[in-house]
Amino acid sequence: MFHSNTNDAWSRKAERGGSGVFVECVGDTTPTCWAGTAEKFPYLAGNQRWRVCRIRKHPSFQSVCTGRYRLPASQQCNAVSPFDGLSSQSVTHLFSQQKDIHIHPFTPRLIVPISSYFSRFATMAAQETNDKRLAGLTKLFNGVIHGNRELKSAQDGNRFLEALCAQEDASKCVENLIAAPQGLAAMAKAFRFSSSSAFLNGPGSSALRFLSAGSIKQLYGGHFLHRIIEQIVQPPTFWNTIVKAHHACTELTEDGTQAFAWLLLEILYCRSEEVPDVREVAEQVTQDNSLMNHSLLEVRNLGHKIKHVLESTSSDAAEDGPGGRHDNDFADFRKVKILPTPDEFVSADRPFYRRGDAIESVDLEQRGLLHLDNQFRLLREDLVGELRNDYQIAIGAKSGRGKVILTDLQFAGIDCGIESRRKPCSVKLRCNTDIPQMQHLTNTATRKKYVLDNKNMLKHQSLGCLVSDGNIVAFATVDRDEDKLAQMLPILVLRIVDNDSFSKVLTASKSSKDLCFVQVATAVFAYEPILRCLQNMTDTPLQEQLLDHHSESHEALSGIQPVNVIANIAENFEHDLKDVIGTSKSVELDKSQAESLVTGLTKRVSLIQGPPGKCIQLPNSLSLLHMFLDLVAFHLVLLFALAFVKAN
Repeated sequence: MFHSNTNDAWSRKAERGGSGVFVECVGDTTPTCWAGTAEKFPYLAGNQRWRVCRIRKHPSFQSVCTGRYRLPASQQCNAVSPFDGLSSQSVTHLFSQQKDIHIHPFTPRLIVPISSYFSRFATMAAQETNDKRLAGLTKLFNGVIHGNRELKSAQDGNRFLEALCAQEDASKCVENLIAAPQGLAAMAKAFRFSSSSAFLNGPGSSALRFLSAGSIKQLYGGHFLHRIIEQIVQPPTFWNTIVKAHHACTELTEDGTQAFAWLLLEILYCRSEEVPDVREVAEQVTQDNSLMNHSLLEVRNLGHKIKHVLESTSSDAAEDGPGGRHDNDFADFRKVKILPTPDEFVSADRPFYRRGDAIESVDLEQRGLLHLDNQFRLLREDLVGELRNDYQIAIGAKSGRGKVILTDLQFAGIDCGIESRRKPCSVKLRCNTDIPQMQHLTNTATRKKYVLDNKNMLKHQSLGCLVSDGNIVAFATVDRDEDKLAQMLPILVLRIVDNDSFSKVLTASKSSKDLCFVQVATAVFAYEPILRCLQNMTDTPLQEQLLDHHSESHEALSGIQPVNVIANIAENFEHDLKDVIGTSKSVELDKSQAESLVTGLTKRVSLIQGPPGKCIQLPNSLSLLHMFLDLVAFHLVLLFALAFVKAN
């Protein structure tokens, strides 16, 4: 909004002590009307040109004016007349959002705060520079791939790779490169001008990370990407150079190592005979854990994928199937830890699931194990998703209740229980900042009473995350010790989930100055027993009936049936079945209910359902339930009796 002032003394005062940039009109026509609202200023709608004529800062700073006075070195850049040649429309756009712009009442002059002047001009200048740079790089890129320009030096090659990375649409850029007559040749040439560390960590790694975009991998089933990789690594001049740099341990930066790991993985995936055999390199980096123990999460995940490819017999299974996404993703679901690892927790890779038709497509003998695998992964992802959501609530990233964060934790020792009653090792952490709920309690007795009365505060075996410098170190459960929690500096006892995490916690607790515990409200106890049961199962009960949908196996009859009871129900369902079934209450069934009961007693698997309001009534349903359970118990007793007779 523009402000008008009719008192020229105000303008002189602003010039003497105000902080502002004065933009004057230098057009042929002098504005004649300065009164009224911003919409009525004629000079804004005219064709006048504007320029900066004076920059004046607060009196406590040096006053500077363009033209007659020299500006400080920090403000000389483009400060003399950056608005020269701008139209009124451009000036209006630049300052339309600035509330402190004032109109000089008698001269064609705007008074603009100096902070607004420099920030807005810097933004405008940066955008203009970026646009010009992008246009120049695009012109260079198109000229090279179409054969109109030739790469003759390392500088030309670096400039070409810079132009490649500057393209906004990666997939379109790759399509143009593949289709152009000199595109692939230019890529091969650009990667062979230099073998220096500056190239590997600069243009080389930037180009490889540009090619790692997911949209490029999707083009033509990955064929376009593999054609480009062939040009980069064959002949293997560049490949040998980057492998040597990785083994040197000090030549590659984090970006360079990430580019190397990605390129190694893609060569393993590639089935072309035109790429070098890199399996020996992959085995070496897997054995020395140089990638899987890297400080960068992306590099660690790539290392686990490389290890998974080496352990797999099919490249298709390695790329699209289970395993290799992070350090807790395995082809065998029995190796997967119930609770996520820190790398898995922050991983952006999509977890692996099988579609229903994928399970049906395999042989019936293998279908049961695949079904167990899929059920485990689906249920576990529910657990991990709930954990992520509760963690976001706890740290304040999402709205919700139950936020408990203990900060400023310090290592206080190991707790293995008393000598006569040992327990799994736990870590003791001193809370140098008090527990939020107990900050108002000033003596040990009242604190102890509060801890005993509030069992849900840091509840025993409740789950949480140990966080160091913003990164999750491990998941841990609370081993609640009321005496330690009641101390003036409370001691938090945490049981770490697994051994690998235990060593990471010890390292973090000794080295980190920003260690905290974030409690989450996820009911892990509701998932863990079922998940462990699925991992321990070796076959699927009733596999033929549940998983073979193309046969009559679901109609198979049970091997053990109470024949007399079934016959009496079928013949006398119109009468009270109290005496037939042997219940203390009356049991009256209609025809459909009787058929459902008989079917459930005769077939191995039965599904009994009905629409709301049309199913069996509550009293009868309870009687049927008790009766059915009694009959099942009878079946089990009979089955064990027969098994005992056969055994003897």
